[in-house]
Amino acid sequence: MQALADAVAKHRTRTGCSDGGQVEVTDAQYA
Repeated sequence: MQALADAVAKHRTRTGCSDGGQVEVTDAQYA
């Protein structure tokens, strides 16, 4: 599960605030 958390963290860092909605959806999918 840590690998998924790392992937989400990297995705959030890469997309930044400009794509916040997409990041939230991704977090929900991994939860």
